[in-house]
Amino acid sequence: MKQKELVLDCLKSMGFEPLDIDGMGYAFMCDDITFFYVLDEDEQFLRIAIPNLFDTKDANRTDILEAMHHSSYLVKNVKLNIMYDTSVWAIYEHYLHSAENLTSLMEHIIVCLGNAANLFFKKLMGEDSSEQIADGEEGLDDNIEEELLKFINEANN
Repeated sequence: MKQKELVLDCLKSMGFEPLDIDGMGYAFMCDDITFFYVLDEDEQFLRIAIPNLFDTKDANRTDILEAMHHSSYLVKNVKLNIMYDTSVWAIYEHYLHSAENLTSLMEHIIVCLGNAANLFFKKLMGEDSSEQIADGEEGLDDNIEEELLKFINEANN
């Protein structure tokens, strides 16, 4: 079975409903966050992302770059990138081995991406989050959406 089918079967078995996005990959929701399984030519290369975390503007680009660096440094295997010149994405990349437990790996990826997003937003809001989060450790705030909306509203005023 090819990686795509394995990953889609795994996501479905975890209760997600992957939605095909123009043949580029599959979107799925977890705790009101959209994740994206990005298709890759290399069948053993797995890439899961949280797309469109934050929009960049020239006025806030330095703060965003600092928050991206901070989060990427603290959460292993996750990189934050500016995609399409305007949008911050959190991306987890992994080379799949045939003996891996894919369900455990997907759970780990989702937690790590959530942690990276959380740290990114905390840094943008000026909160200190200098301790590295261990792989798979829960670190998401229940009120992150409320805090983010407050930050965005303040930035737009």
